[in-house]
Amino acid sequence: MPNDTRSDSGEFDEKYSDEEFISALIDLGGGGTTEVAEALDCPYTTAYDRLKSLRDAGKVTSRDIGKVHFWEVSEPDD
Repeated sequence: MPNDTRSDSGEFDEKYSDEEFISALIDLGGGGTTEVAEALDCPYTTAYDRLKSLRDAGKVTSRDIGKVHFWEVSEPDD
């Protein structure tokens, strides 16, 4: 199943929103890439790439626990 579709202009439209990823992390209380992918029913690579993008934007944090990337929603700056 493709994770994105092409718009009329030929650009990819995202099937999964950033808010869905953040919501999944909140619901899970943080989690590994596989858990997030399963929660959203999306491919692992889609979840990993999007979570990395959200990390780069400062919206989520990650740390390695063994061989697992553990993702959490970033605390808001006051």
